[in-house]
Amino acid sequence: MARIAPEALAALCAEVFGLDIDRERLEVLAPQLEVVLAEIKRSRELDLSAVSPAVVFDPLCVYPPGENDG
Repeated sequence: MARIAPEALAALCAEVFGLDIDRERLEVLAPQLEVVLAEIKRSRELDLSAVSPAVVFDPLCVYPPGENDG
């Protein structure tokens, strides 16, 4: 797993979480955040198109059969 530069990790925490984390606390959080970021990256790379389409939308499915006939 690639190491994240402390400055980049501090910027990420500030932007994503709205937190200004001091260097000492950042060193404690870094290993856990790296694991989370690796899992996010892995989940973004999954190809789920073969499992099911992203959205199935049929506006007529809320009406019982025959109710929306002309």
